[in-house]
Amino acid sequence: MQTQPNRLLKRLVFGLMFVMLGSVHSLQAKYVRYQPELDNSQWSFTGNRLQCRLSQEIPLYGQAYFVATSGRPNMMFRLKVARNEPAEFANAYMEALPPLWRPGVEPRNLGTVDLIPGEEPVELDHDKAWRLLTELEQGFDPAFRYTDWLDGRDTVVVSLSSVRFSHHYQDFINCVGQLLPFEFKDIAQSVLHYEFNSVKFTPESKQILAKIKSYLNEDKALDVILIAGHTDSEGKGRYNQRLSTNRAEAVKNFFVQAGIPAKRIKVNAFGESRPTASNANPLGRAENRRVVINLLK
Repeated sequence: MQTQPNRLLKRLVFGLMFVMLGSVHSLQAKYVRYQPELDNSQWSFTGNRLQCRLSQEIPLYGQAYFVATSGRPNMMFRLKVARNEPAEFANAYMEALPPLWRPGVEPRNLGTVDLIPGEEPVELDHDKAWRLLTELEQGFDPAFRYTDWLDGRDTVVVSLSSVRFSHHYQDFINCVGQLLPFEFKDIAQSVLHYEFNSVKFTPESKQILAKIKSYLNEDKALDVILIAGHTDSEGKGRYNQRLSTNRAEAVKNFFVQAGIPAKRIKVNAFGESRPTASNANPLGRAENRRVVINLLK
């Protein structure tokens, strides 16, 4: 069993190695390395069913973060610089560096990536982002190596640290698994259809409303809900006007019961005056019996 003094000595040696290798300017190799120090490496997690984010601050450089959002699989990695943004396109080499306590293990070559002008010069899509997460999970430190874009005299190495990565990684993975399978644009405009002379929600309409409700439970940034009721041309115009009003009000009541303030819901009823299809046949009349929901933010 390792004694306490031995453990302290080992930690001191690792710390000295890190100071020598990281976050310092090496005059011989002309390397400038940015990486969180061993004792200060921290990861942060935030998330809900719309977005999951796992990030790490890189002292004197900026921030690295992984983000996944609701909808199709779209894991992304971005490297954000706080100063000295690149002004032109270039490229960087990606590596997975072994931890200091695994001497003799060679770095893993992860290929190259484009550097894009702006405050987020590195952006990796789904597969490459997961590759970096896998390297971190295995204790390796993903790094980006490129020629200094200010004067080209130094080689810059920007490295994430896997220290304490596991503290929030499981939370992040759980969050990704709970993301909604759709995004705002998928529900920004929805149409409910009705049986003849009815204000009841059909099974299909109930599914659409449940989908919208699950989104609104997570996104509180909604400005207004516009609801417009319509009918076909069967029956008298005055009756159809009331029917379209009742349909629209029923949808409004659904959202109020879901917790949306009534003042943020605007209702209009148009009766039979705005058909989208011909009322001369059953299929066209079925299209016209509708409520249109528009979400604005």
